[in-house]
Formats: sequence, structure tokens, C-alpha cells
Amino acid sequence: MKQGIKNNLLKRQMHGAVLVALSALIIAAIFGFHRERFYSVSEIPFGYSCEDCIAVEIDGNIKEKGIYFFRKGWRLSHLLTFLHFNWTSLKSASSNTDPSSLLLYDGIKIIVKQRQNERPLIEIGGMAASTRLALNRPLDLNRVSLEDLILVPGIGEKTALKILEARNKEGKFRQLEDLMKIKGIKEKRLEKLRPYLYV
Repeated sequence: MKQGIKNNLLKRQMHGAVLVALSALIIAAIFGFHRERFYSVSEIPFGYSCEDCIAVEIDGNIKEKGIYFFRKGWRLSHLLTFLHFNWTSLKSASSNTDPSSLLLYDGIKIIVKQRQNERPLIEIGGMAASTRLALNRPLDLNRVSLEDLILVPGIGEKTALKILEARNKEGKFRQLEDLMKIKGIKEKRLEKLRPYLYV
């Protein structure tokens, strides 16, 4: 090949390579902007726990199901307003009273049942033990079942049965330290159980 043609070909290849590189950068920038703008994950309101927060589970045949964290002092009416739910026509599933003034507490489960052409029903209950433990929420020692206790790290079926036997025999536990009356639970083991249980 002649020297002039070779130089001309190299220049064209260089220009082409630069053009391809610039095109790739522009496409990457546009894609990155487009992705950031349209596909960024929005922050979930009340989706993060805090020190003073209570965990509230919403369930039922509504789209707003999930677990929310609110500061203490919220009422059911506040929650339903936040969820853009018409709470003025609510009816409690267990009574004819208006449940909207209910003060929310940690571990509450609210089941909303919307029915066609009828007032929605609200059922109030508690979160499952597995949900509470997954959220680092302790279980009430005076209310837990055998199945709940077995979920607690450090408690097997034998120990769970002993705890329930002591509760049935002696009545409600007054403090967590009452567990040390049970054979096999001493101070060191009690300290390991403390984050998972309360009285």
C-alpha cells in the first residue's frame, strides 16, 4: 500500500474509533439518566424503624398491605388517613363501635376488609411471633404459645414446655427474671433471651 493511502486509512480508523467511543459514552449517559429518572427506587414512607417507633402490620384485601413504622401516639384514624382510606364509614368486625380512635401500639395487626357496596370492616389483632422476631420486636412472655417460644433463639421444645408449665402453675410472670426459677435458665442464659422476650 502507498504511504498516503495508509495514513488516510489510519486517520479514518482513528476517527471511527473516536466516534464509536463518543457514541458509547453518550448512550451510557442517556441510559443512566433515563434509568435514574424513571427506575429509581422511591423511599418507602414510614418504611424504616426508629428508636421511638412502633411496628404496625396492615393486611386485608387492600393494596397498601405491609409493615409500617410510626412514632408512638398515632391513632387508627391517622393511619387510615395516611393510607388515603375513607375511615369515616368504618365498622369494627367485633363490634358496632367506631374503631378509628384506637391508639396504635407496637406489634398491632390491622386487617381491612373492603366489601362492595358495604362499609369496610376492620379487624384488630397481633402480628405473628415470627414477624415480630424478624422485626427485632420482643414477644410477650405472658401471651406466647409453645410454637412462639420455640422460635426464640436459645429456647427448644423442652425449655418452652417448662416455661409454659411455670406460667400455668404460678400465674403470669411479673418480671423476666422469674424465668431463672426454671431449671436450666440461669443469669447468662437469661441475658441471651432478654432481647426476644418481655413482661
